[in-house]
Amino acid sequence: MLDLEKEENQRLSAVNCELLIAIRGSAGLVGIMGLGGKLSEEPYSKEDRELLMTVTREMGIALENAELLEVAKREAEYSKELDIARQVQQNLFPTKLPTPTGWEFAGICKPAKAVGGDYYDIFEAAPGKVVVALGDVSGKGLGASFVMSGVHSTIRTQSKLFIYDPIKIINELNEYLLGSTSKNIFVTLFLGIIDLETGKLSYLNCGHPPAFVLRKENNAIEKLTRTGLALGMMSTVQFTQGSSTLNAGDSLIVYSDGVTEAMNSKEEMYEEERLTQLLTTTLGLDTSHMMNAILKSVDEFTGIHEQADDISVIVVKRF
Repeated sequence: MLDLEKEENQRLSAVNCELLIAIRGSAGLVGIMGLGGKLSEEPYSKEDRELLMTVTREMGIALENAELLEVAKREAEYSKELDIARQVQQNLFPTKLPTPTGWEFAGICKPAKAVGGDYYDIFEAAPGKVVVALGDVSGKGLGASFVMSGVHSTIRTQSKLFIYDPIKIINELNEYLLGSTSKNIFVTLFLGIIDLETGKLSYLNCGHPPAFVLRKENNAIEKLTRTGLALGMMSTVQFTQGSSTLNAGDSLIVYSDGVTEAMNSKEEMYEEERLTQLLTTTLGLDTSHMMNAILKSVDEFTGIHEQADDISVIVVKRF
């Protein structure tokens, strides 16, 4: 028996609905079946009602199964999209790093369960000039991975054309993002160009967490702060270029916000201060061991708390 409001009863009377039966699933009401009068004009008997109740129970199960099937289809499509996004992301990471005499490079991206938009690259764009790039595309999934793919190809192409003018590289990338992505997409990026002979580092930091230079001479840390806004936000932004020099024994550490914003079960963040304290203990390590020390420190801090964002790290060392 269904309790109906007066207005609902009036509507049902207008369509000559004589009998209402609830269609129920395991979670409750999923629908209502309304029937008009029988062709024989006889009232619905007890047997009629019992048969209809049996029919509606089966209908409830069928409707519930159909809804579950639709949910399963959507989840399968989303899972497939994530798999494609992961593959796109992985294919963009360098498979072979430069190995110039007197230098060592290491890089890694540890994806979160949900695909994010971290991107990193290390390549020799011209003789004696190595480009180090690490960025983070807003959003997740397939869309973010396609944007990342465009960032990767644009940096590779423009670096070969404008290796002596990194601001030009960034301006071209900014225009590309403004012209080919939606308004809610932006990219934070650290772009560095290292002169292997002199150790000079020319860099731009576009809304990205600050990179660090660890000095062998006094185990001090130099912070390479931001030089502009994130990319893809506006066309009138002015980017400036920073510079530093890597001397023998010095290291450059670039990372994504998945490191400093990693959270533990108490919802405390790892934060920049913890990272800099760790770096001062890694002076004598090679790049791979420095990188692994960072990852291990973050893992130990977060414990069982689920990783929410990609964690990416680049380490460069001059010997």
